[in-house]
Amino acid sequence: MRRDGDALADKRARRLQVTRHLLAGASWATLLWIAVGYVDSSSAVDKWLTAAEAHPAIRGLVIALLLLAAGTVLLLWGASVSYATLDVEPHRVPRTIVIVLMVIGGFAAGLVYYFSFVRRQSIRRT
Repeated sequence: MRRDGDALADKRARRLQVTRHLLAGASWATLLWIAVGYVDSSSAVDKWLTAAEAHPAIRGLVIALLLLAAGTVLLLWGASVSYATLDVEPHRVPRTIVIVLMVIGGFAAGLVYYFSFVRRQSIRRT
């Protein structure tokens, strides 16, 4: 029979793995949304979208895409805070400071945290 401590450690490891996958997906998706935003800011695309937004279906599609992008950014932020709280490996910076930076920094801090720490950490493990 397994001890309760082992069961809790396994449950925490599973949560950490799921959170890492959510953080990875949300980070890459956020980078994609940033790229789409840069493409949208070009004058030719902006003129086309401005003309196309007169059609209600296109306006609805743009609103749906903006809501999807906002949901992606919120998922990134939540997953980065969750991962920072669940990760028990020692860091150079105390975990409390990392969590405070995640909460204050929003999605930008989540992107930096994923690409500068979590991704490198998972690459080292494999």
